[in-house]
Amino acid sequence: MAQLETYFSSLIKSKFIDVEYMVDDILDVFETFSWACSDSLPDNVQDRFKKLVAKGNAFELSNDELIELLEVCPVDHPYSDYLQAKKLLEVSEDANIEAEKEMIGWEVMENSYISKEEQTNYPEHYQKRYHAQVTVGNQISIDIKDEQNEPSIGMMIEISCGTPAIHIDLDGGDNVIHIHKACDGLVVTPETDVTIEECEPGSSDNYTDGRSKVFKP
Repeated sequence: MAQLETYFSSLIKSKFIDVEYMVDDILDVFETFSWACSDSLPDNVQDRFKKLVAKGNAFELSNDELIELLEVCPVDHPYSDYLQAKKLLEVSEDANIEAEKEMIGWEVMENSYISKEEQTNYPEHYQKRYHAQVTVGNQISIDIKDEQNEPSIGMMIEISCGTPAIHIDLDGGDNVIHIHKACDGLVVTPETDVTIEECEPGSSDNYTDGRSKVFKP
């Protein structure tokens, strides 16, 4: 999708494209095109189409009216292609981008956590595989599910109150904590029903370094 947007954007903004020339050219040879309107369109659209074609044949069609006509009936002309590319770019900019990816611990992926002689002896929980689904739009959501396709953790990234914010949920439930960039740092706000506990040192399935806290819904 990103490559498509780049291509159409470069095409539309190219210094080699003379939009005014293309408009004048299509108006000059207007009567040579086969203007046809689909019978499936509403009567008011077909009536408007006939009026625009009549104005074009009489050399009275404005640029805006030409664009309106080409939206209903594209023709074999560079300006028509230009308008279609411009429309596709507008649609792609508004569309969400989705991606999916299987994930595993970076230690296992990079073989960097233990020596090569011990690479086959990772603790079992280090070898868990997860499935991530990412949706990118004005808001960005990331949902991670376990091997049984059950929700594990999710987050939504957005601009909230004029600052970047991250909202994190657990096991597919409601948000547990909210993180905002503010006060010259990160402001972490738990939901009102969330309890904050000390993290048990040495726990096999938690990251701990003596400063960790557990937020439990």
